[in-house]
This record gives sequence, C-alpha cells and structure tokens, in this order.
Amino acid sequence: MKKALLLFLGFLIGMIIFMPKEELYYKVLHILHQNKIDVISKTSSSLFSLNLKNIRVNYLGIKAAEIKKTEILPLVFYNKAEAKDIKLKIGNFFIKKVSIIYIPFTDAKIKGKGNFGEFSGFLNLKEIKIYIKNPSAEIKGFLSKDKKGYYYHESF
Repeated sequence: MKKALLLFLGFLIGMIIFMPKEELYYKVLHILHQNKIDVISKTSSSLFSLNLKNIRVNYLGIKAAEIKKTEILPLVFYNKAEAKDIKLKIGNFFIKKVSIIYIPFTDAKIKGKGNFGEFSGFLNLKEIKIYIKNPSAEIKGFLSKDKKGYYYHESF
C-alpha cells in the first residue's frame, strides 16, 4: 500500500513539474480569441507556476484591462491565480490584488482589494457569473442581483 501511495505521489509531482504550462496558456488564449478576447503578455514558467507580466486584455479590439503581474499555480486538484495591479476600463476601477482559488467541480473562490474596498465572492464557471459578497456602493451599479446575491455577468 505504501509503495502504491508513493508511486501515485511521485506521478502527481512529476505531472505538476513537467506540465506544459505555457502550452496550456496558449490553448486558453486560443479559446479566448474565438470569443473575441485578446490577451497580450510576457510569459515565463518556473518549476510549479506560470508567470505573466504586463498583460493587456482587449475585448472586440477595445482595451478592457491592464494587469501588471499574474502568477498561476496549476496543481491539478488545487489551482491558484494571483494578479496584482489591475486597471479596469469600466468605471475607473483599480484592483490592487486579487486571488482566485479553483478546486475542480466547485466554484472558484475570489478575494481581493481595490480602490473601492475589499471584496470576496465566487466565480460560477457554468454560468460565467462573478458573485460578490457585500459589495461596496461604488460597484453595486455595475452588478445585478438574484437569489445568491450580487453578481457580474458577461456573455461572450
């Protein structure tokens, strides 16, 4: 039993280390491009993470956001992305730091801090909705409301 567990852990660690992180990123870029979203960035990968710098996000050819730095940690059963210094083109919002944690088969958890205060919530990947718990008055105008709370929804 110990041998099987060690073999499984060795396989899992090897898979994480040798995962083609940049190739997966380019596949995501291709999917986003099909939905008229273009992302331009400088990429580098380390043993466990993928790092992006000077990111520019365009939607339908219009600049939507600029992100200074993002680190993505894809560990298969626990995935984390952390972005810093995000300047959104809607409402003149600036997000100092946002952290997204995704565990397969669950909603992604979001936590961050911006010029409109701290926020937390979750991202429903099936409906493409970002739910914000207790949003500040400055961003409520950009959100809709349903039974689960305030959310931002954009269909692509």
